[in-house]
Amino acid sequence: MKVVCGLFQWLAVFVCSSADASSVSSLSSINKNDVGSINHRYRYLQEEGSSLLNQAFEEGLGDFTGGVSLSDAAAHTGSKGLLISSKKSAKMDWVTKAKNYDKLEISFWYKSSNDKENTSFDLGEKLPATKFESISTATATSEWTKHTVEVTPRANRIRYRINNSGVSDLLIDEVSIIGLNLPTEENTGTNSVGKGDTGGKGDTGGKGDEGDTVSAASDINIVINGIAVAIPEGSQESYDGRHDDYGKRPLIITDGGSNITITGNTQRAIRLPTPVRIGYDTSLELDFTLGEVIKVQAICLDNDLRQSSSKCFQFAGTQNWATRLEPQAIEGETRHYSIPLGNLWGSTEYEWLVFMQDNDSGDRNAGSASFANIEIDRGEEFPVTIVVNGEEVAIPIESQQSYDSGQDERMKRPLFVSNNGSEVILKGNIQRAVPLPTPLKFSATSTLDIDFTLTGIQEVQALCFDNDLRQTSTYCYVFAGTQSLSSSWERLDPQTDVGETRHYSIPLAKLAWGVEYNWLAFMQDNDSSNRDAGISSFANMEIKDGPEFFIKQDAVTIPTDSRGQKRYAGGADSTSHRLRFPDNGASIQLKGNIWRSLPLGT
Repeated sequence: MKVVCGLFQWLAVFVCSSADASSVSSLSSINKNDVGSINHRYRYLQEEGSSLLNQAFEEGLGDFTGGVSLSDAAAHTGSKGLLISSKKSAKMDWVTKAKNYDKLEISFWYKSSNDKENTSFDLGEKLPATKFESISTATATSEWTKHTVEVTPRANRIRYRINNSGVSDLLIDEVSIIGLNLPTEENTGTNSVGKGDTGGKGDTGGKGDEGDTVSAASDINIVINGIAVAIPEGSQESYDGRHDDYGKRPLIITDGGSNITITGNTQRAIRLPTPVRIGYDTSLELDFTLGEVIKVQAICLDNDLRQSSSKCFQFAGTQNWATRLEPQAIEGETRHYSIPLGNLWGSTEYEWLVFMQDNDSGDRNAGSASFANIEIDRGEEFPVTIVVNGEEVAIPIESQQSYDSGQDERMKRPLFVSNNGSEVILKGNIQRAVPLPTPLKFSATSTLDIDFTLTGIQEVQALCFDNDLRQTSTYCYVFAGTQSLSSSWERLDPQTDVGETRHYSIPLAKLAWGVEYNWLAFMQDNDSSNRDAGISSFANMEIKDGPEFFIKQDAVTIPTDSRGQKRYAGGADSTSHRLRFPDNGASIQLKGNIWRSLPLGT
């Protein structure tokens, strides 16, 4: 005897039936029909031998266990069927995903040699972390009888059990679970799956069913960086299964996959074919239609399936939970939104696009919303560009690091780079460093030319060169700020006023002590209650080295190299005082207490 098992994920979650060899060829044709909605779609199994019911389904769809070998059942009864046993508490279990269905139809055929009055067995269900509960009772009979019950699934993953507590020689055949009440018929493509000729259970004739029509799964179509992307409907997962009622309600896909509608309490994520990295100029565009407002209606981008309000954008809702978009949606209205995603920028790769409608009220079927014409646009992303001694240096923006991670709130806010990379804009509390491709060593004559614009003043607005990412005040130049600072911070004179753009030519002589500077850091320190306040920008940055001091011997010019200057006589020197080389290096100027030595070149 053989067992034929077909695995479905659109219409029937699974069907298992015993069959003789003559019926195998007709059942094989089912395998050609496209009735799936997830990856493998349909798996056809045909085996002989014992323990066939212990087959684990692929991809965690389900398993089917219990009973004894078919050979024992056939020898015992001389007929088809899977023997449950006459022992008390004998059972047959199977696990299924009630994916997206409002109702499930569970059916099986059974018979027993014990048809005494009041002898019965139960069909039960078990949710995670709960006991089995009886949902239906069947009375024993010696004739093959079909038992059918409709149930409302209470979770996405449910274990069902035929529990025999006293029926002798109970046999079960043709167990099936069929998903009912799909919410839409607009998915394209249908396939009929017939179950045989009309007739009752027995040795001749089929078990009889007129065949069921199923809709093929639709792709969800979005645009990423100008390229149309089709995402299989079956790639969806619960965004926090408990809050999603374990995937009970489906996404309704229409308009060729460009429109996604959710009804009732639904928090569903679809996996993007390629993870998306968010830049400072990335945006999410879509048309949102609000049918019925409930607690939270939002869209999210996330790198995992753990619910996170900081990665979500709320269109409507009676509860303030995520970033609220303005204007909020109104019932019966369709609005176009262009959502800046800059606050999600960084090295994180986002794998999931989430549609959320949170409703944990008494009527969890209330609420409806649609998301259409979804487009993720990376936007323009320029490198930070500076000029060093006439050569343009481009620094990739993704290489930025926190300049003191605690003060920078671990890179919560992005650097904005515009004008093809020549301008760096700071918004809110931000202390960020970009790596210099080649470390810089400054001389006593090095200068930084820069244009600084102040739009909103904060505590400290400064630029620094540093050899590591530990904030060092002596390496910084302060353009503006409300905070009183120690003398180690060099305040430029004059300071920039709000609404003003000022050009500076900054001597870098204080940095000329043989140190290699690896980082260029931008600082806008804001420790107030509103850390998003403050805007400033640094533009047209150019570093130039001036002529070094030189001497002549026998008409030969011998240069010095102030990059290697050292204290002469140790502590007698005041290192804050700077050497100056007027007359294009023909003279040296000392101001203040200076004891300095300069290495001679050749």
